[in-house]
Amino acid sequence: MTALVRSLDHESATVRELVGGKASVLARLRDRGFSVPEGVVVTTEAYRETLDTPEMEETLAALRDAVARDDDAERRRLASDLRAAIRERGLPAGVAEALREARPGGSVAVRSSATAEDLPDASFAGQYDSFLGVGDDDLPERVVDCMASAFGDRAVAYRAAAGLGVDEVAVAVLVQRFVEPDVSGIAFSADPVSGRRSVTVVDAGPGRGTAQVSGTATADTVRFDRSEDRILEYRTGGDRDSRVLSPGGVRSLSAIVARIADELGPPQDVEWAIVDGEISILQARPITALFPVPEPRPTDGRVHVYYSFGHRQGMPQAMPPLVLDAWEGLVDWIGRAVGLSDPYAATAGGHLFVDMTPFLRRPLLRGRMLSSLELADERAVAELRRLLAERAEEFRPTGLPVAGALRTARAAVGAAGTAARLAASVPKALLLDDPEEAAPGSNGCTTDGAGRPRPASPAGPPSVAASMRDSRRSWRAPRG
Repeated sequence: MTALVRSLDHESATVRELVGGKASVLARLRDRGFSVPEGVVVTTEAYRETLDTPEMEETLAALRDAVARDDDAERRRLASDLRAAIRERGLPAGVAEALREARPGGSVAVRSSATAEDLPDASFAGQYDSFLGVGDDDLPERVVDCMASAFGDRAVAYRAAAGLGVDEVAVAVLVQRFVEPDVSGIAFSADPVSGRRSVTVVDAGPGRGTAQVSGTATADTVRFDRSEDRILEYRTGGDRDSRVLSPGGVRSLSAIVARIADELGPPQDVEWAIVDGEISILQARPITALFPVPEPRPTDGRVHVYYSFGHRQGMPQAMPPLVLDAWEGLVDWIGRAVGLSDPYAATAGGHLFVDMTPFLRRPLLRGRMLSSLELADERAVAELRRLLAERAEEFRPTGLPVAGALRTARAAVGAAGTAARLAASVPKALLLDDPEEAAPGSNGCTTDGAGRPRPASPAGPPSVAASMRDSRRSWRAPRG
């Protein structure tokens, strides 16, 4: 087998720069024992050799210039010229023969595998061509079509939007045994809507799922909670009365998808197919739209409820790191003031969250907190009440005696007053050189030697950090 064609089982098949994102992940999963159809890869070296002509280099340079000038019409024309030139040149010498010798038997699936696809922040889903059920005679032409799709109008525009250069991406082509499925679909190892990492979400349809992709039919949608080992929801798609997946099939698929996520790291979006009861994996990539989990994570293994501090304060945008750190420290300080030993604040995606769980597990504080919050955020309280009803066992009382709870409530009121004083001084601390000037009660002004007012100068990061620390030290926790 030529170096331009590699088996999916070859040790180099896990190298992204050689075989692209899709193939490298499937090679890794196949090596770990997952059921992945056998196949070969026409490597990125073959792609680069195909483009290695003076004429195509000249066209590439012109395309780079058109993208930089945001000349859409010229970009489309030059991309079309490149696709035509790639098809005219065809595969490098020896590749077609090596493909015929090494390819799996029967019809095959021919799919692009680009170096910049299936990434945590850019999936490139649907940007390149794929062909199913390809026979021996059409195989070389379909491989070239996949290479040429690197310069499809959508692919070029997508790369430009992602900040990637015109020729910064190389395309390998994956040729696998074609699987004609009884049932197929996608599965997410975490719920992309709620963000729950323990919930698998499955979309499934009969056959190849062509009708679901085209929009002429609706897939079955399943939500399965792995922590409780039960189906939370099963919605049958279209006009079908019967489900395409059995409870056992849902459970098996969920377990496989969870194992894939454990193997690859981040939560995964997995394409799969079932033939005669066997689940085959066709693709796996990170879920790109999943909001991060708040950190630090709880260690008690129980459900925790977080409330967005910024949205409650009318600050829906992500906070700058220094501001986020200051508020996180304050909220944790309030938690300690009311007797909480675990972190009360958590951060995710530049946002601050408050862990409401300790209050929800204390009956006296729960009622007061919900009543108070309901005045400002009815929807949040409605969701909290629904959650408490559905998951009552998770929020059974962990107890503070009544007297202790009352002391905690009084401490919380005192802490709230301190928080208000800090909130008033934080803007000053961000603008003043001298941390002492930001202390509660200061008007934020300094004087010169003659006692005349002097405007404050902007503070750099070290001064701001120091003022935050000094200000926090100057406030005492309220007595419980």
